[in-house]
Amino acid sequence: MFPGNSCSSPTLCQEEEREQRELNDDIEVMVHSMVTAIPASPEKMVALKEETANDETLQQLKQQMVQGWPDRKHEIPQNLATYWNICHELSEAEGLIFTKTTS
Repeated sequence: MFPGNSCSSPTLCQEEEREQRELNDDIEVMVHSMVTAIPASPEKMVALKEETANDETLQQLKQQMVQGWPDRKHEIPQNLATYWNICHELSEAEGLIFTKTTS
């Protein structure tokens, strides 16, 4: 069971858990589709992931994304200030950082 679950019966709890697993599976498929749609060779993808993992600023950016952004720009590290205007458009998947694109 999930913490804070308010199931009224074991059957209802099992159904909610099944739905949560299905949702997680769907999200995983969507993320994988997004990453595999990048027009890059497998070798280039490995290199991008390695460079992202080795870049101190990008690691700090990923950490900030997980923690959440503060209300004021002056509350973030100076090296992340360039990301402030797009902070709510950023996402992370499979070790890479993405920005929202509109088509």
